[in-house]
Amino acid sequence: MALHRLSLTDFDEPAITLIALYSPLASYQLAFKLNQQLNSKFERKTDFQPFGNSFSFEYFNWKDQQKQAIWWLLRNKSLPIQQTSTAPSLFSTNPAVRTLVPEHKKADYFLKLGENENPQSVLTIIKSLPEIPMAYLLDTHKLKSKKHLIIDECQ
Repeated sequence: MALHRLSLTDFDEPAITLIALYSPLASYQLAFKLNQQLNSKFERKTDFQPFGNSFSFEYFNWKDQQKQAIWWLLRNKSLPIQQTSTAPSLFSTNPAVRTLVPEHKKADYFLKLGENENPQSVLTIIKSLPEIPMAYLLDTHKLKSKKHLIIDECQ
């Protein structure tokens, strides 16, 4: 009887290209600017909650029909969801702001590119925008919180 063993290389993850964006713009304004410059069509989706029901993150996506790729614009910082309570508590505390990728706490947004895209050309266009003072490519192999970037579209 033959024994078949699976190795971790049998389940290689697809390569993710991630660009960190620093911008004071609101998420809808940033999506609008990126749509103008990149000829994309980012659309706002329902917020996703990778940490349960206590925090939600805004995101936009664009399905590029020509290249059969999906792009994501993710907000890195989230405010807590307001819990409805009947009586105010003397010892109630406001939960802190949560970040999607804790290794890059200061980044405001992440742009997750579709497969087969040239990240350098996208980064050059983004850096030309005055509303985005800083943008750079991230090495996704070094990210510990890569699982937070997986969004379930079926929510």
